[in-house]
Amino acid sequence: MSTSVTEVMRGLPRDVYIRHERHGDTVHYSLPEAVARELTALQVRPGDRVLEVGTGSGWTGALLAGLAGPDGRVISVDISEELAGRAERIHRDRGVENVSCHVGDGLAGFSEAGLLDRVVVWCTPPRVPDALVGQVVDGGRMVVCLPIAELPFLTVVATITLAGGQPAVQAITSGGYVQSRTTPSDEVVVPHRWVDAMTDGPRPSWVSIAWRDRDTSDGIGARTVLDRLLHPGHTVTYGRGDVDWNSWNAFSATLNDPALSTADLRGRMRAIGHSTPDSAAMLQVDGTIVADAEGSPSLTILRTWLELWERAGRPAADRLTPALVRNDDPGCAGWDLRVSW
Repeated sequence: MSTSVTEVMRGLPRDVYIRHERHGDTVHYSLPEAVARELTALQVRPGDRVLEVGTGSGWTGALLAGLAGPDGRVISVDISEELAGRAERIHRDRGVENVSCHVGDGLAGFSEAGLLDRVVVWCTPPRVPDALVGQVVDGGRMVVCLPIAELPFLTVVATITLAGGQPAVQAITSGGYVQSRTTPSDEVVVPHRWVDAMTDGPRPSWVSIAWRDRDTSDGIGARTVLDRLLHPGHTVTYGRGDVDWNSWNAFSATLNDPALSTADLRGRMRAIGHSTPDSAAMLQVDGTIVADAEGSPSLTILRTWLELWERAGRPAADRLTPALVRNDDPGCAGWDLRVSW
């Protein structure tokens, strides 16, 4: 008889792993509601071989071990030797024998594990890596957070199945995890991928522009956009009620516009909107619109985008149509995820 995610989580509070009397505390863990959502989508069965990318506190590895049962096997891989070692020690202290923790880049796969039935990724890679796809059995299942544009924030959590060696998206939902890295880092405030300009200080601001390939080599355009957003000539409250940020976050990617841009202003205010070398306008998560001027061309376009979003009924991510697009980037060959409405 299989054990449900609810039963396993009820029987193993996360404090057992994130606050440990002998092995210390850690801040590397996911929220319980996100863990429950991803593990439910993963559909781990007794006897499954599961790869976990991102060991963190070890809590999710223990949950996976409970779902896979004594005949299953969980292989957890983390780029941090400290985290992998800490989790391994807690597992052994608790007598959890069907999970092992390893140091490495889990997105490159883990050949020693052989073929896998399930893969869950607790970070955001740039795309679905070939290395993981090639290690999952036909009928296997992956749950991974993926970008839906080459801009920070614009992500969804995808459930992917394998058939004939080809990945297919079964479902997507709103969600986000820290961007993947190949080496450990304590930097979690600023994404390390696709940030085109940023300020210094403990609460840095940054901007990401989809038109980075057309910017100057020294990034003058991105720096100008960021300055305009930090010192807007026009500010107004969005007049259509509270912003459903998860919906706007996902829907904006369906626009597939080369002027789409995202930002984080002063380390506390996320924003999505339109920018060019000559103008900028973004909707912030608090419902404030900032623009370079009242007559800004970017503001006109942003208002058009927002009207399209409203007419669509502010759709949730799971109402969008996902598609995997082949990308043979030598740095990480695999499949990009894109969405349409």
